[in-house]
Amino acid sequence: MDYRIDDIRRKIAENTAEEELQEVKHPLMELIRSEILERNAGRTYLENLDRVIEKGVVPAGKLKFNVYPLGKKDEELHPEYLAICRGNETLNHYLKAVDKHLQEMEVRIEMRSGRAGVESVAFLLTDKWDPKVFDKFGSSLTSHFIKGNMWIVILLVTDYGVAQIPFLPNDEATRSDLRQRISSRNIIGTRSYGELMLKQRGEKIEYYEGIGFSKEHDKDKKGGASYRFDVDALYWRADKPGEPHTEGKIPVKALQELFRKIGWIADCSEKELTQKAKSEDQRECTLDIFGKHVIWKKTGDDGDRFADIMKAMKEFITICDQHRM
Repeated sequence: MDYRIDDIRRKIAENTAEEELQEVKHPLMELIRSEILERNAGRTYLENLDRVIEKGVVPAGKLKFNVYPLGKKDEELHPEYLAICRGNETLNHYLKAVDKHLQEMEVRIEMRSGRAGVESVAFLLTDKWDPKVFDKFGSSLTSHFIKGNMWIVILLVTDYGVAQIPFLPNDEATRSDLRQRISSRNIIGTRSYGELMLKQRGEKIEYYEGIGFSKEHDKDKKGGASYRFDVDALYWRADKPGEPHTEGKIPVKALQELFRKIGWIADCSEKELTQKAKSEDQRECTLDIFGKHVIWKKTGDDGDRFADIMKAMKEFITICDQHRM
């Protein structure tokens, strides 16, 4: 059985109990404590962050790490990473930069002699938080944890204190056990928006909501609603029985959100994407996307992959419908 990346995120959350900040044990964390999480000279935590950004943070002893946004593009890449989000920088821009850096770490760090199997670590310090923004990057960061052997620690820093955002377990043995159990399965849903766009370019996304046993059966009855989405032209058209056709523009953000939610389809086999209806009183839906043909019975049941697809498509169609021409 395959694991969707969102399923893995839920499994990790189940293993990430309420943990105290004191349980985060790493040399870089000790430096963070001394430079930022101490009220030095009467400064607040945020004032400490400002001071670090202004003057820089100096690696202590043998500990070497990269720092965002202070690092240079051509500097040596290290297995430890400290990223700070402060002031006018948006959380979205910050997490995009972090994700890009972790991708480089995943490719280059693990290939070093003697590094195979050794965990890298990234400490993310931010003065702002939005679960909806983080959710856009959560699957990618989870993939870094599994494939890149990375431990990612997220700390929300305010004038009133510091709190760890629950994401990955602090206990190394728990993280190792999770990786071992998850890595034994095929992981789907880790492709980027750019990768998915390359697979979809030149082809239309076609979605059909049936009213009977099959698409062919509905055609005979002149029933069902058909949608066609041209991702190259960012154009959509809908045809419904007894109604004039509608058309409009596809908002890029809506398309990105759709790909984030159902991009895992690109990694599935046709067999995994087929759920045939067993009687004529069961509706069938079809979706052609990423070179795959998906078919399922329209039962309305929650909790399975087909219900997730239907929900994502309905949300996408609702947004597109707000941009009629």
